[in-house]
Order: sequence, then C-alpha cells, then structure tokens
Amino acid sequence: MFIFRDNNSYSELKDSQTITVIFTFLLQILLTFIVSNLIYNRARGEIKKINSGFHHSPVSMLMLDENKKVVDVNTRFSDFLGYRIEELLGSQVCELKIFKEICHLTEFKQMMASNNPYHNMEYSVVKSDGSIIRTLISISVINYVDQKHAIITFTDISNLHQMNEKLTDYAYYDDLTTLPNRRYLTKIIDTKITDNKRFTLMCIDLDNFKDINDNYGHTVGDEVLYQLAKRLLKTVHEEDFVTRYAGDEFVVILNLDDKSHTLEHKIDRIIDAIESQIYLDNKVFNLNASIGLSEYPLHGMTLNDLLRQADTEMYRIKRMVKANNLNN
Repeated sequence: MFIFRDNNSYSELKDSQTITVIFTFLLQILLTFIVSNLIYNRARGEIKKINSGFHHSPVSMLMLDENKKVVDVNTRFSDFLGYRIEELLGSQVCELKIFKEICHLTEFKQMMASNNPYHNMEYSVVKSDGSIIRTLISISVINYVDQKHAIITFTDISNLHQMNEKLTDYAYYDDLTTLPNRRYLTKIIDTKITDNKRFTLMCIDLDNFKDINDNYGHTVGDEVLYQLAKRLLKTVHEEDFVTRYAGDEFVVILNLDDKSHTLEHKIDRIIDAIESQIYLDNKVFNLNASIGLSEYPLHGMTLNDLLRQADTEMYRIKRMVKANNLNN
C-alpha cells in the first residue's frame, strides 16, 4: 500500500531537516569555539606563566628562537651583563658582543648547534662595558608558542674563580717571600723530566741566618729573607726558576739549554746577589751561603735524587771550608 503525503507535509519535513542540519552546524561551530577558546586560554596561561618565570627569574636569561636569534632577555640579564633587549633583538648568537671571546671555540659551536640541553659549561663572556667575566652557561630547550626555543642562563662565578686562584697561590707559593714553594718545585721538576730537559739544580743554604733571628728577632729575619728573595728573582733569567724550599733554604733550577749565558756566569750572579749587603732600618746585613749543585740526568732521574746529590756536594764543601778555617 502506498501512502501519499500532501505537499504541506513534505515541506514541513524538508524544513525540519534543514533546521536540524543548521542547528547541528551551529552546534559544531559553538563547540569548536568553546574548545578553541579553552585551548587558547590555556595557552595564554602557559605563555603568561613562562613569561612571568622568565622575566622575574633571579637568574640571567637570554631566549633564542629555533633559528638561534635573540627574541627576549630578562631583567636580571640586563642588570648583570648590562645589555638591553634593543641591542640584541634579532641578532644571531655569534653576532653578539657577549660571546665574542668564545664563538670560535668548537665546543661552544657544537653546543649552540645542538637541540639538546647543556648544563654548567664554564666560559668567559663580555659585558656591555667590555670587561670579561667568568660564568657558568646552561642551555634549556622549551616549546614556546608551538615553536622550539632555547633559553641560555648565565651564572656569575667570577668570585669563585678568584677564590680558586687564591687557593692555587696558597698551595704553590710561599706566604713570606711570594716565591714558589716546594710543591711548585715538584711540579716544575716533573714537567722538565717528562720533557727530558737538561738542567742544573742549585741548593742554597744560608750559613749565618740564625744569628740574624737571634740578634734582631724573627720579624727582621723575615724581612731579610723577603729582600733576598726579590733579589734572587731579579738575578735569575726568565727560563730559570727560583723557589724557597724551607726556612733559610732556596733551590734554583738553571736551564742548561740556554746558550746566551754559561752556567758559571749564572752561578756567579747568584752568589753575588746573596753576598751583596742588605740594608734594612739603618742596619746592614751580610749574608753568605753554602751551595751544592746536581745535574739532570747526570746525577739522578728524580727530584729526591737530585736534592740528595746537591746536599752531599754542599756539605762536602762546608767541611772543606771549615777545615781550611781551622788550619788557618
């Protein structure tokens, strides 16, 4: 059986279907708008959070886009290094004055070319006033506005570096005379032996220094040692090395490959420096010393061997001098 609808019924059905389609379409638009708005608001929130954390961080930060161009710097960066964003914006990393000292370094180039994070790389960077400062540099990678960005952080370690240099001074230099100490002597000798460099080791033992301490006090004695140390430093040549070994003992390393001066000439200059009068607080001090020599590699292959040989020679000369004095 066939049922025929009149034209009015057909039109109503058609209108109803059209309304349903339109409603569904509008509903889809509305839902899309709501979801997009939620995503947009969430993205804005994330961006706002990132911006707030970036700009108010107590750490100096510089932000690069995926092409390694500067897109932002934070307040701490400007305070610490002196650059404003207007000076840096849009510049490639190696166009920046800040990286002038390190852009040629292979490891820095590799670090900047990589998309991996790097932490606590120690570099010297240039401040806006041209001064050099030691920093720890770290790089982090973040997604920012649907793009990869790199954030470079800078930590000032200049004070730590200076402290490390001071500790090195304490470890390798004598407080009183400022000469290198026994530890530094060991280091120098090890280097020369490794490089197979010929040299003469001279041990100097002041003969009458105890009398100065006993008669004038240790303060005066310390000043006499300081003055002698300065004199020895001026006397030896650039390629030679002088150290305070202990108490009133000094060790001098004389380079035997120096063709400009003979060993005898160098030794005579050192003896003259020791025996020349020292004037201090209207007093005159006359020093004399016993000297022993040993030669690497002729007399030994280690510092202890060379010191032992020089001491043996020094005390042999002392006994000879004492015997001569008794005979006279």
